Amino acid sequence: MSTSSPIPTAFVAPIIEAYAEGIRPAFAFILILTIFGTLLVPLLFLLLALSTPYMRRRPIFILNVVSVSLGIVSSALGTHIAIRDILSPFTSFDLTEDRIYSCLKIWKAWGAEAVLLLRIAAVFPHSSLPLLLALPITLKVARAGFNILFSVKWIQLLAETRNEYSVLPSLPTYILKTILVLELVDNSTELLRVIFRFVSRGLELCVMSLLVETPSAASNKVIGAPN
Repeated sequence: MSTSSPIPTAFVAPIIEAYAEGIRPAFAFILILTIFGTLLVPLLFLLLALSTPYMRRRPIFILNVVSVSLGIVSSALGTHIAIRDILSPFTSFDLTEDRIYSCLKIWKAWGAEAVLLLRIAAVFPHSSLPLLLALPITLKVARAGFNILFSVKWIQLLAETRNEYSVLPSLPTYILKTILVLELVDNSTELLRVIFRFVSRGLELCVMSLLVETPSAASNKVIGAPN
């Protein structure tokens, strides 16, 4: 009775090492998605638990809930796709899942940052809104155009190659670079604008408090002065 000889270790070890090296980025991707997706769950719970019925009817609250929910869904779907690729690397993937995830991935940041425009509108005086919102709206429109271009190219290449790992190197580099630059400029301008508003508002409150305290201190001196 013949017995099968074991596969030599020298032959198996390189295969295992190559497979482990190939799935290592996927494990890092799963870890990142799981951490950030888990952090969004208590944030969504706090938004709903600490809000009043009046706040829940406000558009900015609804958009915040939608943004957080999209982040959770995107993290869960991305984790599912990464685990599927690890467990079944040779199985044809679901094109619909990848399309949905790609659209969520590229648009969720744009949608979440668009909510900041409402926050800016709530903080700044209405008379200054046209000047303040001109640049952010222009950047949002430009980013939306490049996001649409990226989504169309991604879906086309994904349908042709059916290999998501070969799609990204095939995309025109100017699309990715432009999206990143526009996102950086957009986020920086909005952040600086909000910081400037809070700093200026804090200075106004300090000046007002000093002006209020000065007359009161003078009146106390007058009252306490001897006749």
